[in-house]
Amino acid sequence: MGWGTGSPQREISCLHAGISYRYRSSGYRCRGTIEGTLEIQNWKNIYDCFWKGKLSGRDIDISVLAESVTLPRNIKHGKFSFEYIFTGKGDDFLKSLGEGSVILKESDLSKLMVINQIESKEGLKPSKARKDIDAKLEFRKEGSIIVINKGRITNPVWAVKIEPGAKVDLKNRTYDMHVVFVPLAQIEEVLKVIPLTDILVNLKDKLTRLRINGSLTQPQENILKEEKLTDVKDPDTAGFVRDLIKGPSKSE
Repeated sequence: MGWGTGSPQREISCLHAGISYRYRSSGYRCRGTIEGTLEIQNWKNIYDCFWKGKLSGRDIDISVLAESVTLPRNIKHGKFSFEYIFTGKGDDFLKSLGEGSVILKESDLSKLMVINQIESKEGLKPSKARKDIDAKLEFRKEGSIIVINKGRITNPVWAVKIEPGAKVDLKNRTYDMHVVFVPLAQIEEVLKVIPLTDILVNLKDKLTRLRINGSLTQPQENILKEEKLTDVKDPDTAGFVRDLIKGPSKSE
């Protein structure tokens, strides 16, 4: 990928009826570290081989990442860390299974269309807060479908909780999810004076549930639809609000 110094560490060893491959790279360009392992059984028959592995990265410069995947090229700053464990058979990656996590820290996502659309939908003017976004996602891969188990996006002005079950379809290059939008500026005083047991009820009118679905290849066709927030007391939403009460939500 060209993210390292040009001299990554590689190790290949033979297993019974298979091979093992290890990779590690760190360097000044990505200002981070990428590590990976891959084991392949029955590797001489690519259509019937079994494989498993792990890929992780820590503190990668997100502007370098944006050069390699479909992200706006003018993302100026931010750190990206991830971990992914996977298994598969044959030569079709879309059929593989896996699970992992993604963390963004102090990232400039101001040029992402979906961020602009959320703020516009909520009547917020563009702000510098979009250039200081933290996010954390936990997900699993079921064939060509990525399912988000847990997710949150925060900045000093607003926060978003991604509801479990959000899906990204890699084969059809589409996504569909529900999120709960929390305008921090509007609820700051409420969070300070109302007891925790009463907060969730009092905030119901200030929280917004949005359905977001669209195309990965044609982001201008994203669809945001406001939906009724029926259960503000559900454990996942309650935990999200509780974390906001404790202070700014920074991804670990």
